[in-house]
Amino acid sequence: MAEQTKTAEPKAGGGPWIPLESNPEVFNSWAHKLGMAQTAHFEDIYGLDPELLAMVTKPVKAVLMIFPISPQMEQSRRVDDEKMRKDGVSPNVDKYIFFIEQKIGNACGTIGLLHALLNSDVTINPLSSLAQFQEKCMDLSPSDRADLLAKTALFAQAHSAAATSTESSSTVPTNLDTDLHFTCFVPSIDGVNRNARRLVELDGRRVGPVDHGAATDDILKDVSTIVKEKYLKLSTSMQFFTMTRNKQMANREKRIELVERVKRQKAAEKFKERLARKRKEVKDPEMKKKRIEENVPITIDNMREHDPTMLTAPTDMHPNHRASSSKTAVKSEGATETDVKQETIDSENMHDIANDPFAAYFHQTGDPTLPPKVLITTSPRFTTATREFCEELVGVFPGAKYVQRSKRGSNHKCPSIGKLATWAGERGYGALVVVNDDQKEPNAITMVHLPEGPTACFKLTSVQLTKRIFGHARASPHNPELILNGFVTRLGHAVGRMFQTLFPPMPEFEGRQVVTLHNQRDFLFFRRHRYVFHSTEKAGLQEIGPRFTLKLRSMRQGLPAVNKLGAPMRELEIAKDEDDEDPSAETRAAEALAQEQEQEQSLKKAKKDGKRDEFAWVWKPELEVNKRTFFL
Repeated sequence: MAEQTKTAEPKAGGGPWIPLESNPEVFNSWAHKLGMAQTAHFEDIYGLDPELLAMVTKPVKAVLMIFPISPQMEQSRRVDDEKMRKDGVSPNVDKYIFFIEQKIGNACGTIGLLHALLNSDVTINPLSSLAQFQEKCMDLSPSDRADLLAKTALFAQAHSAAATSTESSSTVPTNLDTDLHFTCFVPSIDGVNRNARRLVELDGRRVGPVDHGAATDDILKDVSTIVKEKYLKLSTSMQFFTMTRNKQMANREKRIELVERVKRQKAAEKFKERLARKRKEVKDPEMKKKRIEENVPITIDNMREHDPTMLTAPTDMHPNHRASSSKTAVKSEGATETDVKQETIDSENMHDIANDPFAAYFHQTGDPTLPPKVLITTSPRFTTATREFCEELVGVFPGAKYVQRSKRGSNHKCPSIGKLATWAGERGYGALVVVNDDQKEPNAITMVHLPEGPTACFKLTSVQLTKRIFGHARASPHNPELILNGFVTRLGHAVGRMFQTLFPPMPEFEGRQVVTLHNQRDFLFFRRHRYVFHSTEKAGLQEIGPRFTLKLRSMRQGLPAVNKLGAPMRELEIAKDEDDEDPSAETRAAEALAQEQEQEQSLKKAKKDGKRDEFAWVWKPELEVNKRTFFL
């Protein structure tokens, strides 16, 4: 800002101005109004470190510095000025360099801006006030230039407008006694060797331009060296600004480079911390155990809302249940009411599981290596992609057989899934798998457990055949092992047991093949691998394929419905009047019993033939009230 202090009073030639705020926005406003082109601008320098200097837009044309005036610095200035008066200005300084003395109090900001603009090759409007002032000063001495500046009201007005343009400086008095001062560094042509350049400091309080030696192509590095050697020893508070040409791409690249460098440094520091922690945990295993117990990540999976139908998952898996469940465990050592209720629920679930439609598979007494028969087919209108997917499913399920549905005729002439299920059940098949396609890609799977259901419908996505998997292994005819992971609710157990019935109860371990169905957030991820043991602790996996993802859409009891829309209507029956005859009580009881038996038989026949749908569960958008609600 300005330097009206006890050690250096302003010279005569004009009243003190309002101190100019050290803000690049103020500098840009002042310079653009007086004629500097929009292709140049002022910006901050955040420090003298190489990483911070690299953030500055290139090329740099001049550097403005504001520093506090101290007695030590004033003493050093007087010594240098006395030497300059005695020996004269350095001959290496270009005699055509623009230099102006400061005779106006608090005008060092404006003088620094004039030194930066008029000693660089930035574009200036030739019709502007700044260009006219430069032309008038061509043949004047630095002192006469200061007098001309004091007489030119335009600069005083521009300085005042810039100084009061911000809210913080709008109430600054003109007689403010401040100890801050602006100086300017510019590269200049060498006065002796016109092919070389010098770094020159321009300060209106000095006798003349100060030569700081040869300048390199990196003016910021040169200025930072001078500031560290001559200014930081006498003062610890500095602020820098640069005048640059707009070149946003270079600045952006430097910023990206700096950000990447900081990221690498942080990653290296974290790596060192992990190594140090690992060394400590090797010496003290309890430290690692404690860290693992305390550092439990918060994920959507372990924050899922509690479902009362959960079977294998603990009731305290949700954080809101942990405190209450732990209190109950401490409080009740014997058979409390809570324990009895939990045992009742577990026994009920076990009874339901033991009598579900899949119980016959788990209680069979035949050969456990004999795979169940699975019929795989497609929708009436299928494509090559669907057929290839079905052929790969035949290799996944050991007892599977693919039957291609005829494309001839229209869709209503093809048998429905209910009729196919009845036909397959009568021929000893244990399951029916129907793959549907849309937009020439498989998009859904309907799985029917035979002979009496249930029927599950899945959405099919992310299908990748074996030939599309890089480095895949070749499948062998051995019965694979099956891993079902993440099925914790009653509905999830039903889905898992349905998939389990597609494989033989006893796998062939010599094949080293494993099929995984992993449930995560109600998405079923299907994978097939071959494993090999490298040691007693390590194993390797090689994917065989295919891979796909399923999402349950509905679970129906029994077989799919067979709706005979063209069937004739039942004959109209007219109820008899009570006055016509008075049947005895025995007759009425016999008729009621016959009616009940007829209804029971009709329900059994409807269930067997699949004449109506009874859904056990259907997905609806309104069921997913939040992201932590899951059903499997």
